[in-house]
Amino acid sequence: MSEATDVDISPLEFTVDVEQPVEAAFTLFTEKIDTWWPTQTHSIGEDRVVEVLFEPRVGGRLLERLDDGTEYAWGEVLVWEPPTRVAMTWHPNPGPIAMTEVDVRFAPIDADKTRVTLTHRHWERLGSLAAEARAGYSHGWPSVLGCFTDAQR
Repeated sequence: MSEATDVDISPLEFTVDVEQPVEAAFTLFTEKIDTWWPTQTHSIGEDRVVEVLFEPRVGGRLLERLDDGTEYAWGEVLVWEPPTRVAMTWHPNPGPIAMTEVDVRFAPIDADKTRVTLTHRHWERLGSLAAEARAGYSHGWPSVLGCFTDAQR
């Protein structure tokens, strides 16, 4: 077994259920991301962030905008299928770094409840940084998704 395969770089998957119809859950996650994303702890600009937004189309960006107008793209939209799926490259860093991918799916449980499944994959693209990055996100995504579920209440 090579050194690169001795560590776990399998996709991370997290699931949360929200008390909203699928359309509302998708809108909250994408169009209203600015209302719940924890920029104080999960952004580049932290307290300087004035906006987080999706450009709602394939090729659009997920980005943060700072108080001076500076923009940092976190990723590019790969799949835009309202209200069931959004997928994007993921590289929320200002420097050059390889991109992973985040895929978020929205499935109705019933008329007023939705299961949201977030899968973060392609850690191998990060080379020697893969295991450390994956470990960080294994703790980070539950916190972020907690903010998302809190926002729907």
